[in-house]
Amino acid sequence: MIGKRLGCALLVALAALVVGVAPAFAQTAITEFATGVSSPTAMVNGSDGNVWFINAGGIARITSSGQVTTYKAGLDPGATPYDLSNGPDGDLWFTDNGGKGVGYITTGGTIHEFSAPSGEIPLQIVAGSDGNLWFYSAGATPSVVKMTPAGAFTPTPMPAGGDIEDNMVLGPDGDIWFSDMGTTSIGKIAPSGIITEYPLAVGAIPTNITVGPDGNLWFSDNSGAIGRISTSGSINEFSAGLQAGADPDAITAGPDGNVWFTDQYAGKRAIGRITPSGQITEFTNGLNQDLPLDITAGADGNLWVPQASMGASTPSAVAQITPSGQITEITTGVHPAGLQDGDSILAATNGSLWFTDNVSPNAVGQIIIAPEATTGAATAITSTSVTLSGTVTPLAAATTVSIQYGTTPAFGSVASAGTLTAGTSAQTVSAGLTGLAPASTIYYRIVATNAAASVGGAVESFQTSPAPPTETTQTVRTTQATVDNQSITVTAPADSICTANTANLPLALNSTAIKASRKPKLSFSNAGLYIDMGVKHTTIKTVRRHGKKVKLRVTIYKPNATVRKLPSSPSLKLAGLKSGQHTLKAIFSYTETVTNHRRKSRKAVTKTLTTKFLVC
Repeated sequence: MIGKRLGCALLVALAALVVGVAPAFAQTAITEFATGVSSPTAMVNGSDGNVWFINAGGIARITSSGQVTTYKAGLDPGATPYDLSNGPDGDLWFTDNGGKGVGYITTGGTIHEFSAPSGEIPLQIVAGSDGNLWFYSAGATPSVVKMTPAGAFTPTPMPAGGDIEDNMVLGPDGDIWFSDMGTTSIGKIAPSGIITEYPLAVGAIPTNITVGPDGNLWFSDNSGAIGRISTSGSINEFSAGLQAGADPDAITAGPDGNVWFTDQYAGKRAIGRITPSGQITEFTNGLNQDLPLDITAGADGNLWVPQASMGASTPSAVAQITPSGQITEITTGVHPAGLQDGDSILAATNGSLWFTDNVSPNAVGQIIIAPEATTGAATAITSTSVTLSGTVTPLAAATTVSIQYGTTPAFGSVASAGTLTAGTSAQTVSAGLTGLAPASTIYYRIVATNAAASVGGAVESFQTSPAPPTETTQTVRTTQATVDNQSITVTAPADSICTANTANLPLALNSTAIKASRKPKLSFSNAGLYIDMGVKHTTIKTVRRHGKKVKLRVTIYKPNATVRKLPSSPSLKLAGLKSGQHTLKAIFSYTETVTNHRRKSRKAVTKTLTTKFLVC
């Protein structure tokens, strides 16, 4: 049995996650801190993010770095703090069975203790749903006592012979639930102070109790069963699947919707799982014969069990159990002869695990679990750059994040993606990469590193874009304009490109209607293309002046080419042009239909585009 302590769950760390792979087991780092620690018990998470515990006749705080500060000022003379619980006001509340009182300590270390009524011996304590504290008193008349934060006590006597040996829990119905070993019952006390007990079968030995994932209460029966009781008092006990002589002890709600427990049967240690319907499976493969103490669920989705050494051949260990029942024991970092029945364990809010070790030298142990990393998508891809993202759950410690990348799955390059503080929530990470090779396949993955291990996400890849044309390699120049509802373009050789006068000048013409344009609708007629002024034509024209016929010489310039349909790719002859820069002029002609006094007529519209080109 856990003993007459609050029955905190002992958690422990463990096994193997290789970078880039996601196996069942996670690597861990375990450290025991002995400085300033003496007889540690009853650990809880403080509202300040630190872990608090009862230590050497005082209340202590331990930081994530292992620094211990013990507070005693304010305790009554002869104080022996026994149990510890979070209160409704953010303070930590404790029972004192030496000074016969109940008190609280702020996260700043200030202690205030209230003397319990005469004859009371405060033991287990838990915060109620009514904003008060509730504790079990093993005085001359055993009772459950309600205590207001202001220090007013209201005891309710236990049924005759009643004896709460193990923990009390706040049930989903708002009542406080407990195992009564004295009356062989499961009991509860309502906020009104009414105690109700539900008797078990003769010979039952109810011990630890927990709230299950299914909303029922589940308890261990040392006589060889696991029990379930609904909030209305309906009891079922299950033994099928337990080994002969089974000794169920610590019990906790699992991350998989089931309830898990330790089996301390001598010589046949086991870890058990029971489904909401009562199906029991016990697991022994990978578990040595050290005594399994408490059990709790870790932030990694596995179960953790500390084991007290039963001799030199089996040093103390911490076991990790996956929901499928795979067991891995860890001894590195654990005092070989440490741990004993009654030690407490805690899953901290930042994802680490803490346990007490009451074998000399006394210590508090910290378990850091390796982080979790998931490789995400590649975005904003160009020919030489990209943004890569993913998610990282840092878990128990500060975690550095990087991105490995390269043109092969062996990577070769690393970019920093920052540092995350400890926590149990997945956080988005990203980094921008530059200097990549154009038109290449790039492989990458997210890597997260904390004190336990480096863990890599899956390897992904993306393709960089081809290199864009540079200014020196551009060969064409496009001129654009808009006339009413038409968007027109002329594409000619760039003015940095020299075209021989023995060759032709390649062009591309186009005119497209602009969607949803409210401008007049035009219909393309033709486009005249002029190199410089165009083709020169001289003619003789006869005109009458003062009654006489007169011949005049007239010079006109015609287009070098005319286009009747678009799009078109005409080619203009350059023969005879001098070397140097020349002008190309394109006159686009359109017709527009207009209505005036209900009579339709056609109107000519033109638009001229000019561009430069080079002849050599």
